[in-house]
Amino acid sequence: MKNFSFYKLIFILSLCLIPQISHAYTVLGTIVDRLNNEPLSGAIITAYSADSVLSVCTANAKGYFITSDLGQDSVALVIHSMGYVDETIRIGGNNLETLPIGYIALLQDKNMLNEVVVSAEGTIQKGDKYIVFPKKDEIDRSASSIDLLSKLQGSLPG
Repeated sequence: MKNFSFYKLIFILSLCLIPQISHAYTVLGTIVDRLNNEPLSGAIITAYSADSVLSVCTANAKGYFITSDLGQDSVALVIHSMGYVDETIRIGGNNLETLPIGYIALLQDKNMLNEVVVSAEGTIQKGDKYIVFPKKDEIDRSASSIDLLSKLQGSLPG
């Protein structure tokens, strides 16, 4: 009979402590451009605690996001969107199940590249196939794509 009372006491104490230990909540908001208030789709929202990543989500086409199961008292939300300066928001002491944080406005990054040019030349062998990247002068000297292929055929190994 004593064992039953002991287990009953442990069970009741664990029920009292669980809500205080693991209070998970949800954060929701909208990411917008600071200059024109247009929603920023594809922004990445990462929730960090002191020692780990808690959650990662992406804003939808209207800039809206929901990140859930945040069980830490102190959380840092880092919002990243290509072409914008990252924004960090600290959340602490939340007792709500859902925490709406409203609009988060990101400032455009002034150090953006206008254009990027990627080029490659050479040959890559993948199994029994070859991927050929012709040089610009080879393309310029060819009258048509068939002419280019016939000239490249002689330069392939094997």
